[in-house]
Amino acid sequence: MTHLLLERGVRRKLPDLRHGTTQKVTIEHPDNKLYIRTGLYEDGDLGEIFLDMNKQGALLQAFTHSFAKVVSIDLQYGAPLDLFVDHFAGYSFKPSGPVNGHNRIRETSSPLDATFRHLGIIHLGRMDLVNPVGERKLEDDAGPRSVALQLLKPFSNKRGERKRLPDRRACGRQKLSIAGQKFYLETGHYGDRTTDPLGEIFITMHKEGDDLRAMMNAFGIAVSFGLQYGVPLDEFVDAFAGARFEPAGKVEGHDQILYAQSYFDCVFRILGLAFLEGRGDLASPAAPEEPAAAGNEPH
Repeated sequence: MTHLLLERGVRRKLPDLRHGTTQKVTIEHPDNKLYIRTGLYEDGDLGEIFLDMNKQGALLQAFTHSFAKVVSIDLQYGAPLDLFVDHFAGYSFKPSGPVNGHNRIRETSSPLDATFRHLGIIHLGRMDLVNPVGERKLEDDAGPRSVALQLLKPFSNKRGERKRLPDRRACGRQKLSIAGQKFYLETGHYGDRTTDPLGEIFITMHKEGDDLRAMMNAFGIAVSFGLQYGVPLDEFVDAFAGARFEPAGKVEGHDQILYAQSYFDCVFRILGLAFLEGRGDLASPAAPEEPAAAGNEPH
């Protein structure tokens, strides 16, 4: 089978010991705390983000952590921060509303909106992201000049070059389920689906809340950006094959993967089998064996 990949990019490794910042914000309710953590290169460039949401469901937490991991990989391969800022500033899902803990952002439409407006202000000097029109006025007297004095070194990673997908492209769509939970995996390609590289993915969940669907959609967008900037598919496969969170269990809809430990475990093992050479190790012939019941151990 042809190796259906774009030309590989070059990953800029972060130092083992790196500095960064942590920004805590509270959205709408005291329990809705969001922690935005960053890791920086020695020259001050942004190289990774971590997102933690306090007292949210385990599945939303898993999606949020996974999304941040994909964005970090993309940044390290040269995807520009403003790509994510432009796309996710204004992204809407719950929790949303008044923000406490940030003197530049007083209202937000979602945790991702708050995250990327914060990063855009700090790393790109994007003053247009400070309380857009229609939001509450700043209660302090800090204007654009005083904000600019607090900026970190502007993000300057210009190594990446995006290969955009054609407006009309071949797609594939697969219906799957894990432990009875249905979802759909869609792929977009630069040409023929069987011979040309993978350029985007979409994961559509069935019967889940708006916040979970929004985060899954954001995850797929971030992976797609990475693929278009030359992140090799095996980076994502290695990062997420084996990821564990509920739902986990029997898979229906794929003849080589019969059991998965999470949505992302299933998705990236499918993509690895389809588009990477020599990855038969990603197939699962059956569910893991159950431990022997007490009293029935072999003698």
